[in-house]
Amino acid sequence: MGKSLHVKEEEESLENSIEKRTEPYKAASKRNWQIFKAYYESHPEALFYPMTIEKDTAFHIAASQGDTNLIRELLGIISEPSKIREVLTQLTDEHGNTVLHEVAAIGNVRAAAFMVSKLRESCEGNRELEQSLKVKNKLGETPLYRAAALGKTRMAQYLASEIKKVGGNIRGHFYRYDQITILHVAVLGRHFETAFWLLKKARELGQAKEMNGLTCLHLLALMPSAFPSTSRMGRLKKFIYSCLPRIPEDEDDEDEDELGSKNQTGNVLRLDVAMNFSACYRYKQQFQGCLLPFGKESLKAWNGPKMEEISKEKRNHAFSKRLVKLLVTQDVSWNASFLAQDITISIGLGQGRKAEGTSEVIPLDKTRSSSPETPLIMAARTGIKEIVYEILKEYPEAVDHVSENEQNILHVAIMHRNEKIFNLIQKKVINLHRLASKIDHNGYTILHHVADMTYYHATRPGPAFQLQEELEWSKVSLY
Repeated sequence: MGKSLHVKEEEESLENSIEKRTEPYKAASKRNWQIFKAYYESHPEALFYPMTIEKDTAFHIAASQGDTNLIRELLGIISEPSKIREVLTQLTDEHGNTVLHEVAAIGNVRAAAFMVSKLRESCEGNRELEQSLKVKNKLGETPLYRAAALGKTRMAQYLASEIKKVGGNIRGHFYRYDQITILHVAVLGRHFETAFWLLKKARELGQAKEMNGLTCLHLLALMPSAFPSTSRMGRLKKFIYSCLPRIPEDEDDEDEDELGSKNQTGNVLRLDVAMNFSACYRYKQQFQGCLLPFGKESLKAWNGPKMEEISKEKRNHAFSKRLVKLLVTQDVSWNASFLAQDITISIGLGQGRKAEGTSEVIPLDKTRSSSPETPLIMAARTGIKEIVYEILKEYPEAVDHVSENEQNILHVAIMHRNEKIFNLIQKKVINLHRLASKIDHNGYTILHHVADMTYYHATRPGPAFQLQEELEWSKVSLY
């Protein structure tokens, strides 16, 4: 009897809980914020109840909308000022995110500034405010970390400036519980402008490694689409891309304390973008007009590139290259070169090392490395010319680097048919003959790699053109 009464009380409690969240949730889903606010004015105690399955409260919902006025009005309902700090730093959702985490995620600096001002009023001194800005979610992410992870550069800059004002150290925000750095997360999310700003703030992040031993330069070497040389573009997209202005080198040097204001360079840039957009748009319209005689279906079938997307891509490419320049200065992984032993040329498929003191040839695996490749070898394999160029520019001697498979960058470039890397090596390397004469641990020379089709990916349509392409590689001559 007692047990059934307990179950009944739980059911009634659940019904009350659902009732308290259903009405405001319906109002929020219809963007009817007047009804949403009115409900909580009538039921102030419900402000602290979760209104979604993810345990978002009314404050989380308001923060996710970036509505500063709504946040201000909801906080105004709280009769006890001492509870404001509790709302902003202790009221969490299912993932441990506070209201400030939520604002940081959408990048609304104005809403964040309002919340920080309310925290300053409710905290006793800078120490308490600094701790409030350092609250972590279940992954160990602070609001600053979360802003950087989602590419909200302005928000990250603002929070960093506030942390500095109260005597905090932003380096305490650089790692989450799994030891993944803030820079790794920004790079993985392809937020290169944010990553570039972070690296300038803390150069030591460039040498940090994640659980698999990869630095951020390793990660970039695995992202061909992050660079112009390896991004696939159609003719029209390539034309529009070339029309857009370059990102000024000093654009990222704006004062982070003057957020929301743009310097003169930024205004000129916007004017240039507008003018170039106008010219490109006219050409795009003319191109589409050429398709009209073939009917509307042909026009629909052509999925033309969007200006804003191309502009964003070009901006991302600009910052990925700047990021590489900084990271390369901190990477000397190429210096740990494998000492190649005497190897006989293979007369078969991947069989080539002589057993010591005998003429017997011992078969070897294609790959034996258990540790990560160096960024230099990775970039040569993925064809990212920008990374290979910057490494050889900073450290010309890195060209002699040999991987654990006893392959140099020439082996790798030819193996993967990366013509741009091959041409770069020919231009940059003085003693090319020595690179070309090396034999890898399978007994392969560069000509073996030319003949090996394992990594061949056709770049031309049709078997005839593909055969022609391979015949061109077979004419490789370094002498």
